[in-house]
Amino acid sequence: HEKPFRFTPEQIAGFTSNYSTRLGVGGFGAVYKGALPNGLAVAVKVLHSSLDQRSGEEQFMAEVGTIGRTHHVNLLRLFGFCFDSAVRALVYEYMERGALDEFLLRWGRDVGLEALRAIAVGVARGIRYLHEECREKIVHYDIKPGNVLLDATLMPKVADFGLARLVNHAATHVTVSRPHGTPGFAAPEIWRQSGITEKCDVYSFDMLLFEIVGLRRNFDEAAPTESQRWFPKLPWTKYERGELMELVAEPSVSAVAAGDVARRKEMVERMFKVAFWCVQEQPEARPPIGVAVKMLEGEMDIAPPVNPFQHLMMSPIVMKPWTLTVTSDGSGNRASANVISDVIGVIIFLKIIACGCAIRYRRRTGATVLPDNRIRHLTIEKFIWEIRHEKPFRFTPEQIGGFTNNYSTQLGAGGFGAVFKGVLPNGLAVAVKVFHSSLDQTSGEEQFMAEVGTIGRTHHVNLVRLFGFCFDGAVRALVYEFMERGALDEFLLRWGCDVGLEALRAIAVGVARGIRYLHEECREKIVHYDIKPGNVLLDATLTPKVADFGLARLVNRADTHVTVSRPRGTPGFAAPEMWRQSGVTEKCDVYSFGMLLFEIVGL
Repeated sequence: HEKPFRFTPEQIAGFTSNYSTRLGVGGFGAVYKGALPNGLAVAVKVLHSSLDQRSGEEQFMAEVGTIGRTHHVNLLRLFGFCFDSAVRALVYEYMERGALDEFLLRWGRDVGLEALRAIAVGVARGIRYLHEECREKIVHYDIKPGNVLLDATLMPKVADFGLARLVNHAATHVTVSRPHGTPGFAAPEIWRQSGITEKCDVYSFDMLLFEIVGLRRNFDEAAPTESQRWFPKLPWTKYERGELMELVAEPSVSAVAAGDVARRKEMVERMFKVAFWCVQEQPEARPPIGVAVKMLEGEMDIAPPVNPFQHLMMSPIVMKPWTLTVTSDGSGNRASANVISDVIGVIIFLKIIACGCAIRYRRRTGATVLPDNRIRHLTIEKFIWEIRHEKPFRFTPEQIGGFTNNYSTQLGAGGFGAVFKGVLPNGLAVAVKVFHSSLDQTSGEEQFMAEVGTIGRTHHVNLVRLFGFCFDGAVRALVYEFMERGALDEFLLRWGCDVGLEALRAIAVGVARGIRYLHEECREKIVHYDIKPGNVLLDATLTPKVADFGLARLVNRADTHVTVSRPRGTPGFAAPEMWRQSGVTEKCDVYSFGMLLFEIVGL
């Protein structure tokens, strides 16, 4: 039951002790604290029964259909839901430290600048996953401190996907029927309803970043002067004067050591520079969220920002699209600017600042929901059925035989068994990995459980997708997405010289991103143990996907080392410590990736 489970109204009442502990309330409904039968604390979001049926169903489908598809350490986990004539509820993991907006006001000064930066980076990583690393791009549309929750360790998790939308990765723009989001955080193009891309989330992240660094709300009606009421403009004035540190509160727990002053200044300037770039009025001037993550983490230089509020005084400045690439010195190419007139944009943006921000912190009385068209036309029950069957499905031996046309097209074979091409009833091509019945029962079951228990938990564009499995006395099989270009080792020998260095680099980066997700961004760390070109598959567009998780292992994030009972991996790719069976960490995958990289570059 890794995918969202459907609960009954009676179960929801039981989890919440008849809704006895309310955590919060809003236009959508109320949130209650609860506990699952295994003792795990949860937050149960109960939607108002008075909500319009269609909009209520759309919000429900948007939330389940997006967050229910994801698996990332910086996204709130959805355990299950209830959809009944009497009760519509969503069951989430419980976050001990609550929402980021309240946390910043109450404890922001106590945790220190490093912790605040870590929160900002975590939020950015969650958005990067939604935009760049999900199998389908997800645009959130409502990034703000109130929709970021913190666990006991201050790990931030993006929440509230009621406005979110699935978008094809190939789509350059998104069509919306009406404005949505929160005034003061929603990007200007949302209100113009034109030129909308995932960059609207980048803008909203920037507004969130201002509140994290400044430890104050962006709009403060009680501020003594007009220039101080809207906070984002103040940092730019201070930046031009070299006075940014005046905006940063010193931690109340202790004085800052003299040696840390320069580091704190660099950290503050870096965060504000990222904010200045992300809040540019024109979407194409904003960096992709993946670039913003690199800048925040110090992995690339940041070009001197252009005044993001220039359009409030005169014609807006428009940048050339961000095409940042990391050069040999770690810097990115600079964005240049041309000046054009956009009077309509200026008027709309001024209206947002003048009146929209004033209601920034009032609770919404309703929500506008724009799920993707496929969800919009589904009945709610069909939608629930599809969501519940997105995680690995258990097939029968007869179904496996039907998918493969009685195992008629063999794609390959090895010590584990054979792989056959097949087709699901919906016409989708698959690769069916059938284990030898002669395999030792214990080792065969271990490999089977390792593969289903690891890849079955993941959701990433650079990991092969597991559709389902069969575990029967006669047949043990795994059903994967079919990869048209096959394994990387064969591809490099046959076509590597034809595709060009840029394509080879993109393959290497994709593999590295898949491994990064396994090590750093899954809810539980996964060590693969057998990274090699033969275990990387390529689709028709040469997107690489890490495959073959038969040796993989789930590892607690707190563990510094992994105990292995016997050597794992492929000679020539496995790290030296694997053969010594001591000091084994996830770095063994890094070593194997390095050996794979030699083969990619060397051809």
